[in-house]
Amino acid sequence: MPSKLNNQFREIEIRIICELAWKRGSSVIKILDYMKKQTYNQDEERKENSDEKLKQKVLPYNFFFGRVLQASAQTTVELCQMLEIPDSIQEIIWSVTKSMLSCEP
Repeated sequence: MPSKLNNQFREIEIRIICELAWKRGSSVIKILDYMKKQTYNQDEERKENSDEKLKQKVLPYNFFFGRVLQASAQTTVELCQMLEIPDSIQEIIWSVTKSMLSCEP
């Protein structure tokens, strides 16, 4: 694929990941709201059943969340390099970022 076209696709992907997917009414917001509601479910029997439902609903979004994680990693590295943050601190920053972005139900 020509590099200009590849760059254009990358820009579109970044715009979707960083901006469009987070707008009110998007399917990403809906699935996150659903996940949040299921997390607060107190009844254990219902929770086991809802965990399975949640996994089935989240599965199609795994690719998207993986791309969000990749974009976050790239941004984290770029920022740390610009700020001249030592590698040991970069690892801590990435660990915290990654744990915050974890979408495991």
